[in-house]
Amino acid sequence: MQTLEFTLASLDPHELVRRRVKRRGTLLLVGNETIPLDDYDGVFVVGAGKASGAMTEALESILANRVKGGLVVVPRGQRTPNLSRVKSVAAPHPTPDQDSVRAARELVALAEKLKERDLLICAISGGGSALLSLPVEPLTIEDKGTVARLLMNAGATIVELNTVRKHLSAIKGGWLGKRSGARKILNLVISDVVGDRLDSIASGPVSPDSTTFSDAIAILKKYDLWESVPRVAAEILDEGNKGHIPETPKANDPCFDRVSHHILGNSRVACASAQKYLRSRGIKAKILSSPMTGETRYHGPYIG
Repeated sequence: MQTLEFTLASLDPHELVRRRVKRRGTLLLVGNETIPLDDYDGVFVVGAGKASGAMTEALESILANRVKGGLVVVPRGQRTPNLSRVKSVAAPHPTPDQDSVRAARELVALAEKLKERDLLICAISGGGSALLSLPVEPLTIEDKGTVARLLMNAGATIVELNTVRKHLSAIKGGWLGKRSGARKILNLVISDVVGDRLDSIASGPVSPDSTTFSDAIAILKKYDLWESVPRVAAEILDEGNKGHIPETPKANDPCFDRVSHHILGNSRVACASAQKYLRSRGIKAKILSSPMTGETRYHGPYIG
């Protein structure tokens, strides 16, 4: 149990941000990136996910009065983050409801109002897909929830689930990045997705989407759900596949020239922390594979 506790402590969202994001006077340092804060009139923070509240607390403590506002969406029932400049709202996880829609609308409206002299910082983590839900009209939140539930019950992977979600959304799959008026977007991410695919973590609200309407349809057909999902969802995907609805923004879209991404924590960090703890106790420990998935009984035992 001590190994688990040590590993979980190393993944504390507040500490991950404090460890990777530094301020030196008027400079913000994130990894190898240096951002001159004086180049911007306002810094705004938006976020969604199970770790986004703690991430935003850390950002407020680092940036202090440089933060002019923002909005972070956290799971209902989770501790309310202690924030003074960024608004926090709660929404359900894993099944979105009207609170998820209201949160998404408010967050998009804030991003759209930002100007050329503004910096937008995103605090994104797992759970963001459910917490930010803005269905493409005329799809309802109930219909979208039904699609997600059918996929989860069928055993779809998180990448497959988010591929479909993105193509039924007006915020996921890069649409938040496309719609934001900010000159610069700094995307800070704690990954819960094997392989750290930015377009799949929280369904990639400010990341280019590599998937298509055709992919989404293929996933539903793979799990024999094409005839089971609400007809309005199938019709939207079909219209998109025919080119009647715009595809999600792709990597060549100029809107992503202003976005930089930094993964602050992931499965590799967790594995390295567990290895460090075990070695400190004189136990030989080797990382076999941080991207390994599935039930542990199918991957062991290993000795080495």
